[in-house]
Amino acid sequence: RVLFRASFRPGDSVDIKWTIVNIGTQKWENETYLEYQSGSQMTEETQIKLPRLKPGGQYDVVLDATAPSEPGMQIMVWAVNGPGTVKDSNYWMCYPYVRIIVE
Repeated sequence: RVLFRASFRPGDSVDIKWTIVNIGTQKWENETYLEYQSGSQMTEETQIKLPRLKPGGQYDVVLDATAPSEPGMQIMVWAVNGPGTVKDSNYWMCYPYVRIIVE
């Protein structure tokens, strides 16, 4: 579900909520994280450890963010990363993101 607000002013508070779901067939390992990847960094946090979700399990992530001072479209991309290295197929799981307009 996407909740939309037309625009933000620089410095406005932005509430971000993602529901992370394990749609795979195996329980997630201990070293699974949600990590900031690129774009306008609107939060102080850059990494969140995720629980060991069973297949079908879900976990809500809530972040307090601040609209950047630069006007225009601002995008912040995160990634759910599993244990291992970037060469492993289960390392990059999904890319939640937020896109806002700053006026």
